[in-house]
Amino acid sequence: LAFPGLGDFYLGHKGFATLELLGGIFGWLVLVIIPLLSGEIVDAETGEVLTLNASYWITVAIFIGFMHGMDAIMTHHFAQKGHHPQ
Repeated sequence: LAFPGLGDFYLGHKGFATLELLGGIFGWLVLVIIPLLSGEIVDAETGEVLTLNASYWITVAIFIGFMHGMDAIMTHHFAQKGHHPQ
């Protein structure tokens, strides 16, 4: 769950694992790292500065948990089915 794509690297799906890893890095960067460093987020439509409150962090935690969880479920499914490149 901590490193999306790592299980796919282990299974030999290097291209898919690279995409998952880059997607995970992008998600963490946009949703967590940049807002923490800047201390604020800007609404894309209105341009007004929004504060980072508890509801933002709860939403981010649910989204990242869903993203990592789905990756783990798919990788586990592929491993159980024996989908390994020859």
